Amino acid sequence: FGPGVIAYESIVLVGSLHWEAIAFTVPVTLYVVATLQANNYRDIEADSRTGARTVAILLGPRASLVYYDLLLLGAHVTALAAGWRYSCAGALASLA
Repeated sequence: FGPGVIAYESIVLVGSLHWEAIAFTVPVTLYVVATLQANNYRDIEADSRTGARTVAILLGPRASLVYYDLLLLGAHVTALAAGWRYSCAGALASLA
């Protein structure tokens, strides 16, 4: 939802879509999804017993960890790319 909400707000508040706002929202969205994935991974056993269907259960323990790692890698890479593209030292410094 993150990039979609920011795109809508950009159009409503400024009158046009600003890709800078979208570019800096993607890493944050990926970090949020990674946090939710970590929580789902932690609850795989309990959720399986109750019949819940989460991404972690569908992927299984091993693939779930790989998915988590890819989310974090994607967040870091997009933060670096956005920081480089828009000359934002703060985005680069936040990864240190």
